[in-house]
Amino acid sequence: MRLIYVAALLGLASACSFGVNGIDIVGGPLPDGTVLPGIEEGGNEDLTMVGTDDAAIDMAMNMDGGPPDLTVVDFVVAHVDGAPLDLTVVNDLVVPTDFVVPPDSVVPPDFVVPPDFVVPPDLVPPIDLVPIPDMTVLTFVAQSAPASVKGPGDLFGVWGAGKGDIYAVGASGGLWTILHSSGTTWTLQAGPLYMGNPGPAVPLLAVAGANTNDVFAAGQGMGTAIHTANAGTLWSYAGPNTGNSNLNAAWCGSTTNLWVVGDHGFASHSMNDTATWMNAPTGIDTPMTGVWSDGTTVFAVGKVHGGVAPAVSTVSPFTTWTPATAPPPNQDLFAVWGSTAKDLYAVGAMGTIAHSTDGAGSAWTAQTSGTTKNLFAVWGSSATDVYAVGQMGTILHNDGSGTWKVVTSGTTQDLQGVWGSSASDVYVVGKAATILHLQ
Repeated sequence: MRLIYVAALLGLASACSFGVNGIDIVGGPLPDGTVLPGIEEGGNEDLTMVGTDDAAIDMAMNMDGGPPDLTVVDFVVAHVDGAPLDLTVVNDLVVPTDFVVPPDSVVPPDFVVPPDFVVPPDLVPPIDLVPIPDMTVLTFVAQSAPASVKGPGDLFGVWGAGKGDIYAVGASGGLWTILHSSGTTWTLQAGPLYMGNPGPAVPLLAVAGANTNDVFAAGQGMGTAIHTANAGTLWSYAGPNTGNSNLNAAWCGSTTNLWVVGDHGFASHSMNDTATWMNAPTGIDTPMTGVWSDGTTVFAVGKVHGGVAPAVSTVSPFTTWTPATAPPPNQDLFAVWGSTAKDLYAVGAMGTIAHSTDGAGSAWTAQTSGTTKNLFAVWGSSATDVYAVGQMGTILHNDGSGTWKVVTSGTTQDLQGVWGSSASDVYVVGKAATILHLQ
């Protein structure tokens, strides 16, 4: 005998006992008063019955001593194989905890979830339910720098105006290096002459820009800074008066909002595309190595001074820098970046990663990087897509959860700069003219 009984709650006008070769109760409304063919006790008829909430189904049944009419109001699922049985249906039927849907069960093609269906508020997922892990694989592929830059050439900074418009700066053969790429091929650009040479014997450490034409680079050697307003066709000297301080980092929001920081707590701001500069020293006699702004508040970090890793901020008119009240861990810091002022990251020596969410860079909390390698640069496409890069090919990625995962770089060279146009277009540069591209 086979019985399949489908739906939610069931009530009978009176209990009954019968035996048939097959009863399939499948689901779906029938009009009140629908009469289905009768069957005899112990007979071999197959009966398919469809019922629904509040729909009366009259079934003429020829059962010894049984009532001629059976009213089904609601029904639930059951499946029994075997001999004839007595079935008593009650309103408080509970599905057994070990209930398994029969392997031959099929949802009717016209099944529709009732519009008033509500998930029970006390429904609890199984305790062994485990989320599917994020299987996204981040793959960086090496790109080739021009032959004249390879070998002794090192790259320290990277920035782009957009996809297929990227600059990387550094030094090669004792002279500065400026590279530009359309996305796959890198070409060498000529900087301004220095005493008749293609450039001074100093490295460029940072590059930033306002748009595809307007790009700025800065580095060592008495505040070396250069600027192009025509996409690198012509570069010219355009730096502030640094007092012989090296420039270590740059940030640019527009042609009217450019910042550089350097040794001895140096900081300077240009509001007219490098034509003039307003020096705004931090007051901390230590190399400042990273700078970032949301356009209003400027944040800078540097090497440990007086036993404290400096993290400072300033707002217009940029005359006073405010130190963090709860600074990052006591390690040299090399870079700072944020998706907003309330989502700041600073990275540094010994795998240091610090995070600030107060909007002022006043309080910082340490995050576990999982490495003791120095981290030299940090950048993200959003709050949920952040990279930190550093010594011996280290690349870390954070999805915004605070957990940093190792990304395979395929190199053991120190990585010193990271930038991207989007989450799927990221560049990393480093020693020995290393260029990596996420694709």
